[in-house]
Amino acid sequence: MEIIDERTTLLNDARENTRARYVLYWMQMFKRATHNHALNFAARMANERGLPLVVYEGLKYYYPWANDRLHTFILEGVAEKREEFERRGIRYVFYLQRHARDPRRTVARLAKQAVLVVTDDFPCFIIPEHNRRIVEQVSVPVYTV
Repeated sequence: MEIIDERTTLLNDARENTRARYVLYWMQMFKRATHNHALNFAARMANERGLPLVVYEGLKYYYPWANDRLHTFILEGVAEKREEFERRGIRYVFYLQRHARDPRRTVARLAKQAVLVVTDDFPCFIIPEHNRRIVEQVSVPVYTV
């Protein structure tokens, strides 16, 4: 782990994918298209590399504390974020996992074509475990902001 600045940490020592097609921002906690430090960092990384930015947001049904109220909040924001990202020329991918048989490890699959992954840093809920696991599943740098 390497602290880049007061908000940004590099979680692994992987090399960037030189054949990458984009920078991947995994939106886990800060579910907004503006006033989002991780999104801004990911956009800067994409611009510096001359690559597009892809924002991925997923929702699975089976995590601890999953509930209708939280899922309603997340789902109600999808269309608004999609419009804002589209307006800014950013690709937004939302995936709703509904059943146990649905594909998993979506972030790891998307990371195969990414130069690096940026995601949210948050000290509780399911985020620390997600961030520990993604580092084990990808072969590119993973930054938390």
